[in-house]
Amino acid sequence: MNVRRALIGRLGVAVGLALVVLPACAAADTPPVSVEYHGTIDETRLAGGVGAWQLHVQWELEWDIHPPLVAPSWRLKMLTGNISAVVPPPNQATSCAGTLSDNPKLPVLSYQYTPGLEPGKTNVVQVNGNAPNVFLSSSPQTPFGFCGNGQNEVAWGAPAPQPHPDPTQAQIDYVLGSGAVSQPFKEDWREPAGGGEEHFVLDSTLAVNGAAPALPATPKAVRAAALAALRAEISQALYPCLTATAGLILFGTSTPIGVVAGGTMFAVGAPACAQVLAMLVNLQRAYRDPPVAGYRSVARVRRRPPSKIAFRSCSGHGSALAASCRRLQALARAWVTSLQRARESSQALATTVGREGAARAAHDSAAAARQGKAAVGLLPTLRGDLRGQAAAGAALSSFLRRLRVAGSLTSAQSSLAIGDVVQRISRSGVTGAELEGEAPSQLTPKPLDLVGALAQRVG
Repeated sequence: MNVRRALIGRLGVAVGLALVVLPACAAADTPPVSVEYHGTIDETRLAGGVGAWQLHVQWELEWDIHPPLVAPSWRLKMLTGNISAVVPPPNQATSCAGTLSDNPKLPVLSYQYTPGLEPGKTNVVQVNGNAPNVFLSSSPQTPFGFCGNGQNEVAWGAPAPQPHPDPTQAQIDYVLGSGAVSQPFKEDWREPAGGGEEHFVLDSTLAVNGAAPALPATPKAVRAAALAALRAEISQALYPCLTATAGLILFGTSTPIGVVAGGTMFAVGAPACAQVLAMLVNLQRAYRDPPVAGYRSVARVRRRPPSKIAFRSCSGHGSALAASCRRLQALARAWVTSLQRARESSQALATTVGREGAARAAHDSAAAARQGKAAVGLLPTLRGDLRGQAAAGAALSSFLRRLRVAGSLTSAQSSLAIGDVVQRISRSGVTGAELEGEAPSQLTPKPLDLVGALAQRVG
């Protein structure tokens, strides 16, 4: 093995530094990132046919990254060491000993730049390896000796092929704004060499730290709209969910039309409950902003065919009653469909706000801004669907009043209905404590006029 090539090759990578950085066009507003790399290298070789040596190097380097990157500013805080080599005849004159320090006449660090770590990863800085030069400050003037060349310099160049891999390359994929990250890089190996033994030890640490770039918060208008709709929709859930759970017919009278109305409203209980509960979960998530995967994609409102409802046939009644039955069923079906449409737009909003939160967690300001803008863009659709729900509910309420059909909850029934709604929602990860904190008055049991609640404005 060529002793000098082995030494230069192994150490050149160990102390080396370089950068792969984000594209300038994507990082104009990114705060600077500071980097520190320090450590020691010790290499010894016992006496053999090609001689023996001992080497110790200790270094501490700092530099800053200022995206968009033109030229990092580096600081060599410390670079010291010593070397001694005993070369056997006939080259014994090249034996030497001396200390190492930085050479101010030579570039201490070299860098290479690659635009982008991965497609779309504009918020990641990758720190890895290249080589500084060190200067042999005191040694014999040996033009071709092991310790130095004619300029008294040990030039640490490209790695030479080795039976062992070169020292572990210090590398961190640093997500901007993730605070201080420190990682050790170590290596310790022995191998036979030239009739003796070579022992190499690397003990280094790479530390990266950067301030978070300015990230947009969830638009206030989005959170306000979600909270207002959440509070209004709770009362919409009480009747249908209590009907679906307890099987109570809460609308109607003993008159024929009352019986028809009671059966019609009982039939819409389960499908209406499912739609409103899903909407409450969506609105709560849009308000609370839990992260949702896929923040590089923008969610769209997905419309589905209306839910089917198993109404009883109206054909067994007289013509007038049958006409009222069909009209009531049409209005009840339209109300459930309006709930479904509001649930669909609230789902898109919850997904978008969640993706905006995930983008902020990943410190991707561009994606966060894009999702925030998309969330604001969904508000007219949500508000339109909520107005449609209110109009459908008002039409149903008005027809029930025209038929002189009433429906109500007592305080006890209201308490039972609230408990059922909270329990059902908790299955989706929304706790009762969270709901109570967001809608305390709406979760307080009290008598409720169900016909009037249908006409309540929800958007």
